[in-house]
Amino acid sequence: MRFKIRMISITLLFFIFFVFCINYVYSGLKLKFQEIKIAYMNGYYEALHLNIETIKALQENEDLLKQVVNNAGEKYLKMVEDLNK
Repeated sequence: MRFKIRMISITLLFFIFFVFCINYVYSGLKLKFQEIKIAYMNGYYEALHLNIETIKALQENEDLLKQVVNNAGEKYLKMVEDLNK
């Protein structure tokens, strides 16, 4: 009997916690989605500036692709940090 009461109270507390916190979590997810969308569009915009020879070289060499992506990420991060100063 005590086990049932504990399980019901724990379930009720979890449900209350879920109901009151879901809006906060959802808004945080929407914010992260917007950040990811902006980063993707910035990367797409930067990729439009590459010439055909560079694109072919990146398709053939995975290490070069990783290096270019890392450099572009660091450049974007530095730009964001400079905007936040």
